[in-house]
Amino acid sequence: MHGGRAAGATGAAGATGLACASFASLSADCRRQGSGAGDLSEEDVQKDMPITPPQHEGRSVGFFLVQLCCHLSWHRGQLNYLRRMLNEGARG
Repeated sequence: MHGGRAAGATGAAGATGLACASFASLSADCRRQGSGAGDLSEEDVQKDMPITPPQHEGRSVGFFLVQLCCHLSWHRGQLNYLRRMLNEGARG
């Protein structure tokens, strides 16, 4: 998925359902962690991002929050992989 579209996504309109569905769980996580993103209303999430690159015009705030969450998960996986590799090297 990194660098491309998710299977079945049909652009900004097709990703709206995913963004809204995922936002509910993301919002709950943010509230538990005390993040400002938990204060966003459903209306705020559905608004278009105010400043975006041309290829992302019309994307919602919710879409970007989900995209950011997935991107950070990608990097977390990379860090865990590197940690395991370094721990293996230290044992051997």
